[in-house]
Order: sequence, then structure tokens, then C-alpha cells
Amino acid sequence: MAHHLSEQLLLKTLLPKDISQSKEGWAKRDGAKPRTSSSKYYTTPDILPVPKRAKLTLNTGEDIQSSTDVENSSNPTSKGSKPATEVDALWTCKPTEVVVAVVRHAEEKHNFTLRHREFQSLRPDELIIGEVMECYIRGILNLKDNAGRLYLLDHYTMGVILHGTREHIARQELKKVTFDLYDGAIGFVNIRNVHWKFVYLHALSNHIYVVDPLQGSNEVEDSRKAAYKCGEYFKMRRNRLGKEDWVSIKWQPVKITHTFQKDATSCGAFVMQMAKMTVKEFPKIPKTFHIKSSQHLRRDMAEEILRGSVSKDDFCSFCGIEDLPTTAVDAVWIQLEIAYPVPTLPVPDLPALPDP
Repeated sequence: MAHHLSEQLLLKTLLPKDISQSKEGWAKRDGAKPRTSSSKYYTTPDILPVPKRAKLTLNTGEDIQSSTDVENSSNPTSKGSKPATEVDALWTCKPTEVVVAVVRHAEEKHNFTLRHREFQSLRPDELIIGEVMECYIRGILNLKDNAGRLYLLDHYTMGVILHGTREHIARQELKKVTFDLYDGAIGFVNIRNVHWKFVYLHALSNHIYVVDPLQGSNEVEDSRKAAYKCGEYFKMRRNRLGKEDWVSIKWQPVKITHTFQKDATSCGAFVMQMAKMTVKEFPKIPKTFHIKSSQHLRRDMAEEILRGSVSKDDFCSFCGIEDLPTTAVDAVWIQLEIAYPVPTLPVPDLPALPDP
């Protein structure tokens, strides 16, 4: 007042220069005084929290387009994107022992079961295993009207007939099969676990064919050896079973012109296509096998196998049988039998008993 300062300057609070001169402040209490007593289990708050509202912003055309692109890329079933097929799903996931397809033979009441691990051998640049090839050929035979006159030899039996010893051949008698009811037989054989060849026995013309997808082999010589082996096999069946079917046939080796594989893993796919063309031309003999090797060939064959399979509701995913397990205990036992199969022991030859 002595220096004639304004009253506003005298009443205005000045910030202290030292923290020791600062005034202690207390935060204002937000809300009512909290309760002193609480429940044993849960105490409701006095004020319920409310989420904050986001600020409204105007999106430009570029923002809407970018958000749509992100949504389409994250959603595989959105418009403009190709949805993943069943084949893609089975090829990309980890291999399991679940049954994915069952192709049935109505006349013989025999099922061709295909598991997920085996189905994945149809992926590009992989060697196709025999079970996949058998399921595919069986599905093609089911679509043919007169396919009942063409017998399908599994790859194990065909390999024993062409390359097995006398003891091994004697175990593959096929007691329940009468070859006189058929006009031909098709199959395929594995060479040293790395290559497949197609085998065709045409009983109407007495011709036998061994077709090699790999260029450089002598197919006529292979067919001649196969003719001798097949003749010995049917003689063995006559001696052991008394069956005279196809014993009198003198198999003649013949060659069919065809295209060759260009890589080291397409032999199985070529054999499957050769079998498909043979079934379509049956009872005639194909003049040539012209196979177009493309990227979609294996995918198309995988889709044909799934289409030729029975409904998934008609077989068990653990074992492939028609009678589904009714209880959880049955399902566990089936899964244990698949994981730990019981080995079959050979029956020893017992000496003949003397006459009484």
C-alpha cells in the first residue's frame, strides 16, 4: 500500500520459489465417502463404471476402402476371395490317422479305407502311396457299368506275383476269387519303393502290358517276364486250390505307346491316369496313353476320391467300419487297436497225424 500497488496484485497468489514454501494440497474426493463395512463375499461399488464414448470422426473414401480391404483379407469367405476347399484343408493341416475316405466294393463287400496321412501323399512333389491309388481306381471302377468284369489286384499281391519267391506267392492264393468271372485284371507294382508301373492283363485277347511312366525301360521285356510270372501263379492256384481259371491262357507281351513323366515323383499320378483310361475303354484296349501333366492333376484326383467316398456319417473316423461305436469305451478301444495293432504270427506247419 505504501508503494501504491494494485489490490489485484496483492490478492493474487504467487508460486513459491522453493518447495519448502509450497502449500500442501489435498486432492478432492470424487464421490461419496466409501463404506466402512464390506460384505463377506462381494461388495457392490457405489458408482458403476461407464465406458467412455469414442469421438466421432468422419471417414474419407480412402479410409473406407482400406478398411474393406483388410476385412476381405482376414475373412476367407468374403466376396472377392476364393474360399478354401476340403482338399486344401486336408493338405495343410498336420497328418493324422483319421479316416478321410472309404470307397466300397458292393459286390465283394470290401472297403478301401484311406487315412489322412495317406491322403496327403497326393500333394505336389510327393510320391503317392499304394492305398491312395487303389482307392482312386476303385472309385473309377464304381462309375463304370461293366467294370464288374475287370478285377483290381492290390499292389502288394501284384508285387508278390511279379517279384516274390515261391513261398511268398503261395501265401497269395486269393481263395475266394474266381478269375473266370472276369475279362481282365488291372494293377500296379512298386519298384524298390521309389517307382510305380502299371500292369494290365486282358484275358479276352491274352495280352499283358507292363507300362512304365519313366522313359528308358524295355517295356516288352518287362511284359514278357510278367507273362511268365502270371502263368506260374495261376498254375500254383491249380495245384493248391484245384482252380482252373486262366490256367490255359498263354499271355502275350504287348506294348502301348504313352507319354512319359518329366519329374521324379509323377509316376503314381501317371499310373492312376493310365488305369482310368483303361477302365473307360474296357473291354477295348487303349491304343495310347496321352497324359497331360499339369499342376491341377493331383488336386482333381483328390477331389474325385472324396466324391467317390461314402458319406462321413456312414463310417467310423477311427477305423472306417460301417458300424459306428455306440459308447465312449468302444471308441477308445478302437483307437487303441489302431495305435497299437496286434501282430499276426505265422501258423507253424504241424506234422500229419497217423491214421488210427
